[in-house]
Amino acid sequence: MRRVLLLALMVGALLGCAGNPTSMSGASSIKMSPTQQLMQQLKVHYDQGEMLYKSGQLEQARKEFESMLQLKPDEPNANYRLGTIAFRLREFDESAAYFTAVIQVDPKHLKAHYNLASIRLMQAENHFKYYAALVEPDTDLAKVSKLIADIDRFNSKRLPNGNEQNLDQLATSLKK
Repeated sequence: MRRVLLLALMVGALLGCAGNPTSMSGASSIKMSPTQQLMQQLKVHYDQGEMLYKSGQLEQARKEFESMLQLKPDEPNANYRLGTIAFRLREFDESAAYFTAVIQVDPKHLKAHYNLASIRLMQAENHFKYYAALVEPDTDLAKVSKLIADIDRFNSKRLPNGNEQNLDQLATSLKK
């Protein structure tokens, strides 16, 4: 009788554990750490943002990447993509600020350096043009004219379909 009672208690205990997932120590009750939860949230926003970016929905993509920065203010992937979005929207100062933020976190981020240099080069072009317009008429402008021509050539690179190259494509083409 004792054995039957003991066996009944063991079966009851096992059935009780099987019905209560919080008492299990199996894989289905594994909880993520706060870091893992953060990484998962960042990935969801990044994947959604990339999909929107690639489909040309820049404002919606911007919101996803800004959400990443709310979760992790120095997130380099979010800052990088926000920089490219700002560039495509011709918001060059804002774009440069995002690329600078990437470089502060990851000083070896090649594309961010390239993109920042490209923006600064385009901004410099305007200053060279103002310089050329404002200097004395007898000033030798050969070097400035060559710089402006080189910058114009760089800025006017076109893809086979006639669209301007974006910063990512320019960086990729230089590696070839």
